[in-house]
Amino acid sequence: MLNINAIIISIAFISLIINSAIAEEIVFPKTEQEIVRALSLKRGLGKSVKIRPKACAKVQFDYNSYEIKKESYPLLDEFGKALKGGLDGINITIIGHTDDKGDGKYNMDLSLKRASAVKRYLVEKQGISSERLKIKGKGEEEPIAPNDNKEGSAKNRRVEFVR
Repeated sequence: MLNINAIIISIAFISLIINSAIAEEIVFPKTEQEIVRALSLKRGLGKSVKIRPKACAKVQFDYNSYEIKKESYPLLDEFGKALKGGLDGINITIIGHTDDKGDGKYNMDLSLKRASAVKRYLVEKQGISSERLKIKGKGEEEPIAPNDNKEGSAKNRRVEFVR
């Protein structure tokens, strides 16, 4: 005969795991509509699930630089359109990331400068209120790919927009 208490405890434990899970999807939207969709509020699996909408951007920088490369302007213009359109009035945090090449403290500073450069672009070129945009630097702390090859390192040099 099955122990009913053991079954109840097992079900409660599984429910707790599901309700406290954090689901995170890594997306690199390219158009205004994709950006709005990525940064729109999402439903979670339960009451305690905290899913913050996030969109990664392949903003390009020269090596060891926080100056945005011109090739990235069209993508940032799409983010600007989204922030003035479907995301108007929404506050966003811009988070800079680096690969693991170089000193950790230096990378932390570089990631913050890159996030700041993106914010400055959106404020100066797109007219987004600076009050709506916060910045953070994560350095090499949150890689999304292995840093043992060029492709992985390039993916980790990114900027994220988080609602």
